[in-house]
Amino acid sequence: MILFLDFDGVLHHENVTVKRCPPAARRYLKAHEARFLTRDGKLVKGKDMFEHADRLAAALEPFPNVRIVISSTWREHFRPEKLLQFLPATLADRVIGHTPLCDKFGGVGSRLSEVLAYLEGNGLAGEPWIALDDQAQLFWDDTENPPDNLFILKGDEAFSEAVALVFGEFLNQHKLTNQNHNEQSAAPHLETTYTVEDIQRAIADEERLGARNVPSDVLKLNL
Repeated sequence: MILFLDFDGVLHHENVTVKRCPPAARRYLKAHEARFLTRDGKLVKGKDMFEHADRLAAALEPFPNVRIVISSTWREHFRPEKLLQFLPATLADRVIGHTPLCDKFGGVGSRLSEVLAYLEGNGLAGEPWIALDDQAQLFWDDTENPPDNLFILKGDEAFSEAVALVFGEFLNQHKLTNQNHNEQSAAPHLETTYTVEDIQRAIADEERLGARNVPSDVLKLNL
């Protein structure tokens, strides 16, 4: 299963700003501030950045097969290797990529388009997925209905302890649903259909070998 992960409103409060930081001002940045300096000279600021990242990592522990794809707009400002540095190691180890930028204006349904583009572009179109986000409208389709595999948070609460408990149940439900689907898809078809030629060939082979083990379900055929 793939988890498409947003940052703002999920791993920390939604109130995050990105502002230009002149070279003269950068020299006065403290170490914990300088790490949020973007590759194009802007500074990302917010309260208690990534404060809920460890909680998400703990919530995912029972689900070792969940892989993460970053869908946050942070991917527009930081290189992939830098994004991983913001996450605890147990989360970073799950990251397999980030979504493409299909709509820089973030219009209605834009993030869903990016998710589908990532899956299609990486040969994962049939892979089960969920999205952890705080903006449902980014996943609306033409009917303005978000998909069932979308877990929406309140941006001013983000991934709180209470949310973590509900999210665990959400993952369990999707895991069970996917297991049932896979079992049904993999289950053998119990009624094998034999043609007249198949039966005649089987009888001839068995007679040649001195036995008559004709398939038991041939009686279902109208010869």
